[in-house]
Amino acid sequence: MGNVAGPAGIRRILGAATLLGVALLVFSTAAHAERGSGLYLAADLGMASSSTSDLKSGGTRGKTDFGSALGYSAAVGFGWGPLRMEGEASWRETDIDSIEYTRFSVAGQDLPQDVVRDINNAVDLKGSRATLSLMANAWYDLDVGIGFTPYFGGGLGIQYVRYEIDRPRDLSRFEPEVVSAARTIGGDDGDWVLAYQIGGGVAYRLMESLVVQVGYRYMGAGDPKLTSLSDSSAKSEAGNHVFRAGIRIGF
Repeated sequence: MGNVAGPAGIRRILGAATLLGVALLVFSTAAHAERGSGLYLAADLGMASSSTSDLKSGGTRGKTDFGSALGYSAAVGFGWGPLRMEGEASWRETDIDSIEYTRFSVAGQDLPQDVVRDINNAVDLKGSRATLSLMANAWYDLDVGIGFTPYFGGGLGIQYVRYEIDRPRDLSRFEPEVVSAARTIGGDDGDWVLAYQIGGGVAYRLMESLVVQVGYRYMGAGDPKLTSLSDSSAKSEAGNHVFRAGIRIGF
């Protein structure tokens, strides 16, 4: 187990965080002379829907379908008039509805398509995909003079993608070599990849320092390499359509 900070260390961390917060508040006071500028905190709750993902591992090919799930995000940012820059952390976990193989390879040899169909029918794989994203975003607010403020933008960052897939159980009807190969399916593994997002939405200012917002974002990422889900390295695409609602609080 790693070292855990003692009471003195915790006090120093809290003291440094307090000083940083005071400095940011002081710095943002002048910026608030212009409405919409200055330091802000944001929190959102969203419904994430994942696109179908291609799964590749050696000679094996397949497709993974996902369900929908709630996602959460928090951000700290700073506005200069219509332009906002922020750092954001978000988390979501999506259930895997099904995995269907289109090609299955055993010891370098492709199995006949009727055997692949039998595997798809007999092996009901379940699991989940979780993502933790750390993003640097830029948003532009459009002042249309009607109280509602459309915004658009995007961001770049990194994302940790983790798969947890249940291993198949009922394989008694298959030949021993197929059973041996099928038992390599499943497990859990994760990988850090580059990520991006684009999107937009509409915000409404309830008070000088409180804004409510709704929007849409598409979050895409590189293909994580998952070595624990098969005998060889597996690659699986990761993408999410996210519909969000939340608040921004200015200081």
